[in-house]
Amino acid sequence: MPVTMTSNYKEVFSKEVVEKIEELSEYSYELDELIDFVDSYGEDKIEYVEDYLDAVNNIFCDDGKEVIDRWVDDNGIEYVQGCDELYQGNYESVEQFIDDNELIDCDIPSWLVIDYEATWDSAIRFDYDKIEDPNFGYDFWRIN
Repeated sequence: MPVTMTSNYKEVFSKEVVEKIEELSEYSYELDELIDFVDSYGEDKIEYVEDYLDAVNNIFCDDGKEVIDRWVDDNGIEYVQGCDELYQGNYESVEQFIDDNELIDCDIPSWLVIDYEATWDSAIRFDYDKIEDPNFGYDFWRIN
């Protein structure tokens, strides 16, 4: 949770971090976004701030920051670059994800029963990752 304010960040953060924040806020990013990042991930992770904010701003969903934060919690801030391109969407279940993305042939006879969890465990999980969304279902990500 951010605690540093835009009025006192120069006294709170190191000289190097303040210089980086000032450089980035002058041309590309909002000051409060930069300060929130340092508050959340630490001064030692400032080198990832551009990749993180680019992912948050480029992901195609309504709650981009929360989605990217869940991805970072699961994978690490060091791997945030380009993760927005891997996002497949939020789905209520593995079954909905598989059906909506047509990952199983649609021509299966109706009398066959599909075990979606077993299908996920045996094959699809090697190409996709799922991260639980505390509000609704799962976020699905293509594996690089």
